[in-house]
Amino acid sequence: MPTAADKHAQLLCLMGNAGTGKSEFAMQAPQPHAILAVDKPVIARLPDGFPDYDPAQSFGKFYPPPAKDLTNDKELPSRNVFDEILRDVETLKVALYKGGDTFSMGDEVWPLPKTVIIEGMDFVRDHCVNWTLHTQGKYNMDQFLTADGKPNRFLPWQLVASKMMEVFNNLAFLPGARPVNVVVTVGLDEETKSEKINGRVESHKTGMMDPGVGGKMSLAAPRPFGDCWLTE
Repeated sequence: MPTAADKHAQLLCLMGNAGTGKSEFAMQAPQPHAILAVDKPVIARLPDGFPDYDPAQSFGKFYPPPAKDLTNDKELPSRNVFDEILRDVETLKVALYKGGDTFSMGDEVWPLPKTVIIEGMDFVRDHCVNWTLHTQGKYNMDQFLTADGKPNRFLPWQLVASKMMEVFNNLAFLPGARPVNVVVTVGLDEETKSEKINGRVESHKTGMMDPGVGGKMSLAAPRPFGDCWLTE
């Protein structure tokens, strides 16, 4: 697993379906751990007696799951959770830059981490969708239109991709402040392709699996990381 030596650190993206061991791999990185968990309400634990592992040296913050119903036409999706995630990544960046033994994460005091773990980047993406809808004053993704009033399938996802790249680039920047490992976990999505059939645009599954960050982000998002591992 990644190690944080004096002059280098590891950037690792762990990809795989639920239950394939992404969290268990991530937890084997050097402690203390600073964990931002978006896809589970508890910190994954390694077995008792696992070498160089102390559950008391893993510190986590947990976020509510993103709303999956994006068809509500009565209220804007919340942007608050994604805003909070951005602030917490910034808190980690400042703490690593300042150094010291500890730093404040909200009301808690955490030790300066040797490993930063982001659990569930695909769920962060869903929060980013809600953030984009809210900031653009839209109730759902179908409300984005072209200049001539037709559905614009590309603009909303371009906005999401731009904001998500900000998150990935900020995480990749963390070792520049101080040697620290950064491990991100992300689920997989089945790839779909759109094509025109009998005058209508239809989507179909290709049988391929992509990191669950959506569209062009499937390629662009993991690129700031040194390694991408598939846990299958």
